[in-house]
Amino acid sequence: MTETPDPTRASDDLPPRSRHARGSRSDVGGDVRFSVERLATDAAPGADLARVRASLGQTIKTLRTAKGLSTRALASASGVTPGFISQVENGRTTPSVAKLVSLASALGVLVGDLFDVPIGNQRVVRLHERPAFDYPSLGLRDELLSSDPSGKLEVLLGHIEPGRGSGPELYTHGSESEFILVLGGRLRVFVDTDTHELAEGDSITFDGHLPHGYVNPGETTTLALWVYTPASY
Repeated sequence: MTETPDPTRASDDLPPRSRHARGSRSDVGGDVRFSVERLATDAAPGADLARVRASLGQTIKTLRTAKGLSTRALASASGVTPGFISQVENGRTTPSVAKLVSLASALGVLVGDLFDVPIGNQRVVRLHERPAFDYPSLGLRDELLSSDPSGKLEVLLGHIEPGRGSGPELYTHGSESEFILVLGGRLRVFVDTDTHELAEGDSITFDGHLPHGYVNPGETTTLALWVYTPASY
């Protein structure tokens, strides 16, 4: 059953990601736990908030300046206020995922380009060498698992803390198709006007052009695998 999504219901301060027949829950759970041991790094959400905000703000300011945009022009292009841009650039706030997508689009870059994270193009991505994108104030951490220079595929491992998620606004970010597999915990996924409740071992595939978002409604950190085509992060 589906219902109109309310991305803010799990937490007041949340800023807003065709099932096929499968085996029994115990069978799937065993496979998923094996995968989690292999996939998850020791890191989890919680990188230094001030450091992440300062780095993000400086990158946005540098990109804005390089494009010859005023604070007001960037605000207009991304649907926010000039004051909000100033707060972000000065490291005083962290945008929701939807606002990050809007800022990146206005600056002509991908969301990952807003973070000071080196991205390699090697074929093998080692466990402890994954590029990681931290959103401490949102309770999120995304690790890039794929390395596809063609830009046709992108795979992320997301850590979502209890009660946290992508933010109150649904968003799109340029992908054509998205796939999510919950490796541990629970995930509530909003796609357009529908709400989908996923448990460990469940997966969902949807049109990336539809506005979407997500929240962890559980009491433990959710670990989920995201696949985008084409790469849009």
